[in-house]
Amino acid sequence: AKLTAAGYAPPDRGVKEDLAAGKPYGHFFSLRGPLPSVLVEALFLSNPTEAALLGKPTTRQAIAEGIADGIAAYLRR
Repeated sequence: AKLTAAGYAPPDRGVKEDLAAGKPYGHFFSLRGPLPSVLVEALFLSNPTEAALLGKPTTRQAIAEGIADGIAAYLRR
C-alpha cells in the first residue's frame, strides 16, 4: 500500500529460497555465506519510469519500509 501511495505498484514475486533459482551456486555474495542475507532488486535504473520514482524520497522510504516489513514477517514465521 505504501508503494502504491508513492506511485509504484510492483508485482508480488514472493520469497524464494536460495535453491529456487535452479542453480547449486550463485555469483552473489549473499548466497552461501555464513550469515542470513537478502538480495533485493526493488527498482531498476535502466527503466526510465522506475529511475524517476527513485528520485522521490517518498518512494525510497516506502521501499525501505517494505523491505523491513518483509524481513520482519519472514522472521516471524
